[in-house]
Amino acid sequence: MAIELRPLTAADAAAHCAGEDELTVRWLTGGYGDVEGTIEYFVWLEENADAGVGKRGLGVWTSQRLCGYIDYDPDNDDGIDPEDVSISYAVHPWARGQGVAVEAVRLLCNIIRTNQIGTRAAIRVEPENSRRSAWRRNPASGTYGTSHRRRTHTLTELPRR
Repeated sequence: MAIELRPLTAADAAAHCAGEDELTVRWLTGGYGDVEGTIEYFVWLEENADAGVGKRGLGVWTSQRLCGYIDYDPDNDDGIDPEDVSISYAVHPWARGQGVAVEAVRLLCNIIRTNQIGTRAAIRVEPENSRRSAWRRNPASGTYGTSHRRRTHTLTELPRR
């Protein structure tokens, strides 16, 4: 499955909201979004990207269909080192289990590295989240886990070119 990352626009808000399910709410958002609020959020992410500060987000696409969301925040200091970049993602239910998250994280790490935004990517993993916990257990992913305040951050060294 070929994956690409693209900026999110107002036109993507309905598809983004339609991709939310109880797992997305439980592990990432804390509540279901609405189209109007999602558009405002996408505008805020775009403004941050233009300014080069704060959280920035991208849509995860396959075959011209939105299949998820990934964001990164170099200014997040919640238990990670200053050079680390916090990553969050959600994959729509129909696209789960197909390597979408792994490829999206790899692509985002390339963006972070290429733009010299940080030295490591940190993914917050709640210990009860069995899907994301696989990051901690997967030596092939180049990741390792650390615990902080009952949360685990999986840290990926950003490869050098």
